[in-house]
Amino acid sequence: MRSSPSSSPLVGLLSQWAGGGADVSRHDWAQQLGSWLNPFDAIALHGAHQAIQAFAATGQASAAQAAAGTLDDTWRRLRTDLGAAIAGYNPPDAADEDLVATLGFSPYRQRYLELQRRMELRINPFRDHCRRILSQTNVRLRQLAELDAALEQALGKREKTLLAKVPALIEKRFEHLRKDAQDESKAASWLAAFDRDFQALMHAELHFRLEPVGGLIEAFNNESQREQ
Repeated sequence: MRSSPSSSPLVGLLSQWAGGGADVSRHDWAQQLGSWLNPFDAIALHGAHQAIQAFAATGQASAAQAAAGTLDDTWRRLRTDLGAAIAGYNPPDAADEDLVATLGFSPYRQRYLELQRRMELRINPFRDHCRRILSQTNVRLRQLAELDAALEQALGKREKTLLAKVPALIEKRFEHLRKDAQDESKAASWLAAFDRDFQALMHAELHFRLEPVGGLIEAFNNESQREQ
């Protein structure tokens, strides 16, 4: 349900700060994905695939049709609310030299962790809701819902572990920019630059977390248009 890492704004931004490229081939992406799965995950995914194939063969699916407008409205509101949470952040005053001289990363860490918690609380339940709606629509969408659930179960723990490391990576960016601004004339500019990076990273993580849900919504809308 995700694109390859090379197309992720989050991975691209972190790679840029680390001085590396985000060019990941399809083959490399498959290898990385395989390294994330332990044998039990692989067995579970295989079992899910067999179940999906068997379900497709029977052709049994609920005839219930979910209201597309309800999903679209909730999806739009979710993105708007979380985007507003990012935009509502008030960064420290970069023009205050005394503040800049003593400012540590702690306020940024607290803000980032708060945003991550908010995203989890809003996005994860909505993803479950989307799968329930898709599973009640037709065979193809039920297959997709089952596949998404299996992938989330197999990769979710690994993904959560990696996202938990993002605050430490942005802290390194904070320290790097501050160290580079040795003379006082750059005191304000480095903090302003970091604030822009901080905002960009929050938006990139939001995009990353929303991507699987966006795929489910897009598939649902496309299928609804096919059946009209």
